[in-house]
Amino acid sequence: MRRIAVLVLMIVACRKEAPPAAPNASQTATTTAAAGPGDLRNSNMDVVIPLLRDAVAKCAPEKTEFAANEPVKLTLQLNESPEQLRVGARLVDENGEEAAYANVPANGQKAVTVTIAKPPQAGTYTLEGYWGGNRVCSETVKIGG
Repeated sequence: MRRIAVLVLMIVACRKEAPPAAPNASQTATTTAAAGPGDLRNSNMDVVIPLLRDAVAKCAPEKTEFAANEPVKLTLQLNESPEQLRVGARLVDENGEEAAYANVPANGQKAVTVTIAKPPQAGTYTLEGYWGGNRVCSETVKIGG
């Protein structure tokens, strides 16, 4: 029995670790990152800028009926156009599926037109306008026919 008690005490004593020393003014702490800085110029990143209050003054399509193969244009009048802002236009079909999408940099402009150069086949769609990933408007449009 005495041997078991000594063995248990040895196991418990071996598991104890000394606390790390607290750094003082003469010590320097260093850390390493898992990966160094990288070149992200060619990476595909989707950054959403939170919508500012009253960021968009007006958002409307050029018209609501487009001929087949005619580019669909959506103009956004912006009150706020921060650096790196992208605005977009998306056509959604009757099943809620995305049929076409385009986005462009706002470049600090107050009026930006987004053009969907190759619209989908003839039909009725919902044209949605986006400011930094936030939907700001929607309008029903007809393409072809």
